[in-house]
Amino acid sequence: MTHMNGQDTIRIGTGPWLRLLAALAALLLLTAACSSSDTTAEDAEVDDTDAVAEATADVEDEEAPTGDDATEDAAETDDSGDSADDEELVIGMGFSPRSLWANSSTAQQEVNISEQITEKLIEFGPNAEFEPRLASSWEQVDDTTLELVLEEGVTFTNGEAFNAESAVYSLEVMLNSAAYGTFTSAIASAEAVDEYTVRITTASPTGLHMAALAVGSFQYPMAHFEEVGEEAFGTAPIGTGPYILDELVLGEEVRLVANQDYWNGAPDIERVIFRTIPEPSSQLAALETGEIGLLLDMPLDAADRIESSPDLQVIGRPGSRMYSLTMSAISDSPMAEPAVRAAIKYALDVEAIIAGPLQGRGVQLQDQMLTEAYFGFDPAREAVEYDPDRAIELLAEAGYPDGFDAVFKYPSGRYVKDAEVSQVIAAQLAEVGINVTQEVLEPGTFLDQLSNLELNDMYFGGTLPPADAHYVYFQYECEWRYAYYCRDDIDELLVEGTSTADAEERMAIYDEMRAIFDEDPPAVPLYVTEDLYGATAALSGFTPWASQFVDVRSFVLDS
Repeated sequence: MTHMNGQDTIRIGTGPWLRLLAALAALLLLTAACSSSDTTAEDAEVDDTDAVAEATADVEDEEAPTGDDATEDAAETDDSGDSADDEELVIGMGFSPRSLWANSSTAQQEVNISEQITEKLIEFGPNAEFEPRLASSWEQVDDTTLELVLEEGVTFTNGEAFNAESAVYSLEVMLNSAAYGTFTSAIASAEAVDEYTVRITTASPTGLHMAALAVGSFQYPMAHFEEVGEEAFGTAPIGTGPYILDELVLGEEVRLVANQDYWNGAPDIERVIFRTIPEPSSQLAALETGEIGLLLDMPLDAADRIESSPDLQVIGRPGSRMYSLTMSAISDSPMAEPAVRAAIKYALDVEAIIAGPLQGRGVQLQDQMLTEAYFGFDPAREAVEYDPDRAIELLAEAGYPDGFDAVFKYPSGRYVKDAEVSQVIAAQLAEVGINVTQEVLEPGTFLDQLSNLELNDMYFGGTLPPADAHYVYFQYECEWRYAYYCRDDIDELLVEGTSTADAEERMAIYDEMRAIFDEDPPAVPLYVTEDLYGATAALSGFTPWASQFVDVRSFVLDS
């Protein structure tokens, strides 16, 4: 390992060097485990960039190619021709991945990178429809049994075979991962029927198992993953995907090289770099100077500026990420009072937020954390009207006629205009007597505090779950790792919603939940925005997905 600009740099070459580094990492982790009796299983599950860096800090091989040499060696083994003609796309983003183990996180910015390497069995397509990936087809055999037929002849890039045995192993990894456990609770078991057929069993008839697979069924080389473990795999992932990890610079960039033996045809672009650029102004400058060729989560107010350049383009679609202000009902603060949380619904002028920081590129949610694209959406509900007098009245009824002080946390660079929107929210809360201390968090710190239930008293955030009300409302389940809300009756209704495939029965269940939320709200639904991407005019083949997944396989760079 070398060091660059004070950052840990993990250099991964293609071919045997990749396998060598993985083996050394496994040995290091085994030695560390034997020498430290204080390490707990809970510690091992925490996503921590510093821990990843420490776990790999002493893994070196003086004979292994590093830096430019590693890149040149990879190019020399490429049968595609002269490396000087290799195409390279730099993708700019405001978020730095903490791990490249796909099931470590549901954050789309991290999945955008890991899924180029590690593929799923099935996938949500561009418009949230199910489409094949490593499973070529599937059949619902009976009410509780789904059979998947797998692609044949596929191998992981370390040479291990992809088959039903490895698929079942990978599904068990998914079911046991902290980040995906609740998403996949509808699945009871998985078993290999034959070499290329997997049987999925659910505990009861349900409509949620397909979505669970489309969310988290990432596939891993069984022997290698078992040997190195989750943490080491997150620094040097191996998969069946269109790209192979070439270099990981923690906190700065991830460099990928095309998998020339990709089972579904090698991608057109030889090299892809995901580069972290935290500041929006720096992101735009990088796009305009040609430092990057694609900008994710482009600032909404930059669209006209980018479109005016003949060398650039704006690519967009209606967004699905739903933004909200979450108030911690489990904290020792006024937020524990349902009437206080109900008052805050009326204190926020969402239309002013959309007209201001969002430059009109947003739509207010209809008093529910769902859009019309989601099963369970109630079209009869209307957006909450701004009513500060009503907010003050409710605060007085709750025992706070003079308001109160609170802590308000939000990220900067995690979502579009997140800091600017949050500052407007803080000002609007002050108008009804809620004076907040603002804590601005780096995106990785925000996610760590989110999962550790440290975002008290309230926080601004966005969620992009699969298009079903269950995956929205289970975020209020008592045992959910991000749950700042807990009610036994909501938990019971969530179980009922999972246990039937009847659409009318499920809709009635979600209506009952919404009635509870009206009296005891867990969050204030705010808005959805457009998803905008800035790109070089030379880029074609990019279709924005509802999930915000960036499918680089289809990209083409014109010369």
